[in-house]
Amino acid sequence: MAAGNYARGWIEYEWRWQQQDKKHINVPYAPWRGEPVAGKRLLLISEGDYGDIFQFVRFAQHLKKQNAHITLYTKKELIPLLQTQAYLDDVVCTLPPAEHIDYWQSLMSLPAYLCITEDTVAIQEPYIAIDAATVARNKKYINIATCNIGICWHADAANDANRPPLAQRSINQELFNSLQLPGVTLYPLEKKQYDETFDVAYGSFIDTAALITQLDLIITVDTAIAHLAGALGRPIWVLLPYKSDWRWMLDRNDTPWYPTMTLFRNNKTTDWQELCNTVARELALFLDERV
Repeated sequence: MAAGNYARGWIEYEWRWQQQDKKHINVPYAPWRGEPVAGKRLLLISEGDYGDIFQFVRFAQHLKKQNAHITLYTKKELIPLLQTQAYLDDVVCTLPPAEHIDYWQSLMSLPAYLCITEDTVAIQEPYIAIDAATVARNKKYINIATCNIGICWHADAANDANRPPLAQRSINQELFNSLQLPGVTLYPLEKKQYDETFDVAYGSFIDTAALITQLDLIITVDTAIAHLAGALGRPIWVLLPYKSDWRWMLDRNDTPWYPTMTLFRNNKTTDWQELCNTVARELALFLDERV
């Protein structure tokens, strides 16, 4: 997968179900493995964490274009955000009765049966949308007189703890201080940075997504924020550890997954200072180009 051999990679990726710590979902529906879906009712089951869901929900559009009825089974907290997406007919957190579903499949298995390649993985247009009222409600946080940049310096702590040091994604918050340049307002994309209702009153990630749509640039480590910003089609820079995930491929600063994303890769070290200095220099150039 990292080498870009998706034709073989997606098929081999199905072996993940044989891992001792990952049992196949036991559901009373027939698995979808590429059959015609026009007029059929498909249940897509989300897998992984928030970032995986934001990344792979794009593939529901392929099936919707084939006139399937799409139900997404996912984390309860994501229902308010995902139920407004036009290509999802229903978003639920309890499994529907067997008679209501013709086929099921995991979101992260769809590429294997859709025959997704490096050339077809990209979605050129944003595929997660936020309504105008939600965007307007979050305008109060924006300083229109500056360049507004969202930042996120840490990934899921429990997940990172299970990774070797060269693969851990979080960065010391102080290293982002170099991004505080003249004419820049930084917006930490962390929960409860703004008020107690942010991402709570209306649903997880909704206010964050609305804020992201109004920012000039997002700079983040490899976490759910990166996938959300990419799905929203916003300019985004992602700082990757030396041993990065397969989805970011190898030796490139772009990605077919998100056309608006630039990748910054750490050298073979757990010290992020040099990479953050590089990002700060690139940010200065970015600001110069805006003048």
